[in-house]
Amino acid sequence: MPRRSPFDVVFQFHECTKHHFHRMSPSLGYLDWSTQPNPFRFFQGCKTISLNLNAEDPDASIRKVLNDDNPASALTRDSLSKFLEFSMGLSAWKETGGSRWALRMNPSSGNLHPTEVHLLLPDIPEFSAGVYHYDVFHHQLEQRSQIVSPSPDWQPKGFFVLLTSIYWREAWKYGERAFRYCQHDVGHAIAAIDYAAALLGWKIHDVPTQKSSSLECLFGFDRVEWVESEKEEADLLLFISPTSPTEEELLALPLDSTRCGELEGSPNSLSPDHHPWPNIQLVSEATKNQGGQTKSASFSIDSGEKDTWPEASLAQTIRKRRSAVAFDGKTRMSRETFFTILKSTLPGKNRTPLRVQFGNPAVHLLLFVHRVDNIPSGMYLWVRNANDLISLKKSLRTEFSWKSVHDHLPLFQLKEGDMRREATLLSCQQSIAGDSAFSLGMLARFQEEISSSPSRYRSLFWETGMIGQTLYLMAEAFGVRGTGIGCFFDDAVHELIGLKDQTFQSLYHFTVGGPLEDSRLRTYPPYAHLNL
Repeated sequence: MPRRSPFDVVFQFHECTKHHFHRMSPSLGYLDWSTQPNPFRFFQGCKTISLNLNAEDPDASIRKVLNDDNPASALTRDSLSKFLEFSMGLSAWKETGGSRWALRMNPSSGNLHPTEVHLLLPDIPEFSAGVYHYDVFHHQLEQRSQIVSPSPDWQPKGFFVLLTSIYWREAWKYGERAFRYCQHDVGHAIAAIDYAAALLGWKIHDVPTQKSSSLECLFGFDRVEWVESEKEEADLLLFISPTSPTEEELLALPLDSTRCGELEGSPNSLSPDHHPWPNIQLVSEATKNQGGQTKSASFSIDSGEKDTWPEASLAQTIRKRRSAVAFDGKTRMSRETFFTILKSTLPGKNRTPLRVQFGNPAVHLLLFVHRVDNIPSGMYLWVRNANDLISLKKSLRTEFSWKSVHDHLPLFQLKEGDMRREATLLSCQQSIAGDSAFSLGMLARFQEEISSSPSRYRSLFWETGMIGQTLYLMAEAFGVRGTGIGCFFDDAVHELIGLKDQTFQSLYHFTVGGPLEDSRLRTYPPYAHLNL
């Protein structure tokens, strides 16, 4: 049997993992609680360095951060602690009926948290240059190795963050579709890291030329004895800096010659047993970054008017972020708030969190507007890249009106009318899609992107996750709440809008509205278990 090309693997995997009315994506169909994975990874036997908690939160509003008007903090133990806490740390513990679970600053599908964080640090007070893993549970760093080359004075003007995925954590619940959700969560993490960096006045950059295999060698993954099915897969490398290096300076970072010494610590076992999902491993291999890719020029959209971002504290907004489990079905949103939330998803050269770009923007928002003042109920399209407008008009139903809703912003009405039933039905019949103020599907330019490089399959999902995280935070800032929706009937969405091929595909759904709180839940501080 001839070996399938990476392109074929990706397209076939995507088709196979679609949900349909008559069948769902392959999964066990039940939860095997005896193999539920541990949501916390530890590297046992490492030197650990505790990070500070209970320090005063950074004083910066969302307006100041989004206007790129926040002075840079020095890179110290305290600032690094804040960065990790506000990006990937715990936000609370919840308890009900004898069950207790942690919530985190970064969103995750099913609260399963497949994303791990590793750091490559220069010499800073109390830290020697080396590789570290962030232990979320204890809010501490585990030192895994020291840098032994290229020289003792290895001192880039910033530090590196490696994001990795443990597919088993999602596959335990979601089966093959879990690979998609892991990539959503990488996108959530990128945006969470960007917001946390901006809170400290730091800049975030992706390092686009690094092969996945090179990253695994750099961080010692090739020397780790991983438990079966629990290996961490390298996703991407980010560079965090108080300054804004040029692309030439980023490409000149001394990574190819960097070597780390002997590894310390071994990963904890997350589950006593595992169910294999070979197609996840196939698509993971097919979509790895093979290196040599160059970053596209920064892409931005001018809204044509002054942005009026919220004055709410960014730190407090990050701490309060939650995923709503139900909406009240009545909360309305003003037109001004609606447009401000949508504008936060537009790409911009200096706009957190979308200054990290993996090519020109490829994701547009198919909106179901239910309860927005002075915006008629109906179906709309928010076009985040005007270069796609002609293709979108050709691909979608000919009867759509394409009526422009705003003089300066790319919102088009496709169809007027009550869409609550359709939104609910398409999102696996989840009422949160119809009981909100608005819900949406993220429609990605798909076939062209995957055909250019199979690795774009990952970064398209990253783009949707980054959009999702900014929707989460902007919703909180305006006193409502958001929820990501990974379960939707893929081709039913496409049929509704007239898509007949893979030119565009819906990759992620989201909904924003007035939340209903569950009074049965008790809430505890995020690090109460440390007896602080």
